[in-house]
Amino acid sequence: MRALAEFADLEIVARDPEGYLLDPSDWTPRLAAQLAAEEGLELTDERWYLVTYIRDYFDEHAGIPETRLLLLHLGKEWVSARAARRYLYRLFPEGYSRQACKIAGIGRAGDGRRGIEDRRQSAGVTG
Repeated sequence: MRALAEFADLEIVARDPEGYLLDPSDWTPRLAAQLAAEEGLELTDERWYLVTYIRDYFDEHAGIPETRLLLLHLGKEWVSARAARRYLYRLFPEGYSRQACKIAGIGRAGDGRRGIEDRRQSAGVTG
């Protein structure tokens, strides 16, 4: 489904009832911008950095980084005040899992690949 996703809009990609993508490989930067707009968020440089970190982590570890791991990483990359949980909630007011992971196109924190498969199956998506 990757070729379709290159030019896809949210209306034509498979999503669960909460709006999470059912297939992480459908994700593109264009879809991320649309998902962010749907959440009422602008993809600032800091939000984009977090979204791409989440995507890279997912590709490497087949899972979504726990908030604790994300904050540890940010503590190394950013000033400690910006790596605080409060700062993360300023960027994603409805929560890391609810917004950042959704915009990254991979589901809720803790889902991992198995959770994604479960959501695809519940939605009747195969393959």
